Amino acid sequence: MSFSNKETGAEKDTANAGASSTAQKKEAAPKEEKKETPKENVKKEEAKKKGEESTSSSEDEGADSTLSKQDLEKIKKLISDQDKEIESLKEQVKQYKEKLIYQLAENDNTVKRYKKEIDSTREFAITKFAKDLLDVKDNLEMAAAHIKKIKIDE
Repeated sequence: MSFSNKETGAEKDTANAGASSTAQKKEAAPKEEKKETPKENVKKEEAKKKGEESTSSSEDEGADSTLSKQDLEKIKKLISDQDKEIESLKEQVKQYKEKLIYQLAENDNTVKRYKKEIDSTREFAITKFAKDLLDVKDNLEMAAAHIKKIKIDE
């Protein structure tokens, strides 16, 4: 019987250890905080805005608000800060769009310039070749004329 009591004690220790590890996991789980995405932040702030509107209307009616004045001020400050940030980001987007348009125009001009340069190079090459051919033609005509004179003299 003492053997079974030892097993029972060991089983209890194992069960207690399992339960305590489960309890530790449950306690550890709430400690892990989920990081919020910017979209979730915006949704929360919009909900706070709506809550602010409802609380301000309820304050006018004399009802108790769920948010304190300090909380409302913090929310207003956050909203104004985000509005400023949005405006600065819009300005950056505008600047980047202008730079992009400028670069696209610059690239287009470069392509046109090189096409024109290639065409002029082809024309120059053809012109130079034609001049060289004219020199050869003139030399051949002169040679033919001398040959006729030499044959006539003989």
